[in-house]
Amino acid sequence: TIKEDNESALYESVDKLNYIGGIIFIDTPIINISTKFPIRLLNSIKGGIIGIKQSNGEFPRIDFKNARDANAYNYGIVIKGENQFIKYLIIENSSNHGIFIRGNKNILDHVISRYNSNSGIQISKGAENNIVNYCYSYRNCDIKNYGKNADGFAPKLNSKNTTFNYCFSWDNSDDGFDSYDKEGDNSHTITYNHCACWNNGNPDVFIES
Repeated sequence: TIKEDNESALYESVDKLNYIGGIIFIDTPIINISTKFPIRLLNSIKGGIIGIKQSNGEFPRIDFKNARDANAYNYGIVIKGENQFIKYLIIENSSNHGIFIRGNKNILDHVISRYNSNSGIQISKGAENNIVNYCYSYRNCDIKNYGKNADGFAPKLNSKNTTFNYCFSWDNSDDGFDSYDKEGDNSHTITYNHCACWNNGNPDVFIES
């Protein structure tokens, strides 16, 4: 359990998680990230990161703003392994995707991904059988590309059998859900249950009048 704003403790715990599995609990309002390397979940042993709701009712935040200000250009969290999960966390201000899934059979549950410089949550690179439950993704914008790529949720580019349950996406610079998920002429299954998106691709959100 991490109980203070200590990014070194988080990275050390993730290294252990990748070696033996287990659960990392975050019981602090915020962890500020300044390193240029993403948080990587690499193993196939079941494990994950769970946030503990704070006294004000909010989930803990992992904030990558300091890394972005240091000209880092990397993802916030990368899930390359299998059977990994992230629950009850806010991911924000990454200099690329907030969360990038390229592994199989992983779960995001009650996660907020916002203010990132590319899509809030992207699932691609052959990822299969991932589930996204009760997640929100909003105000993501890739300014360097004039906002043309940052989606709320992006299950695309050869991801397969992705399921979204009760997920909502709004005010992103490109699409709410980008399901450009084709390899040649083959379309891969994506299931949306009780999901919605609105006001995406609206430049007025990001440009002051």
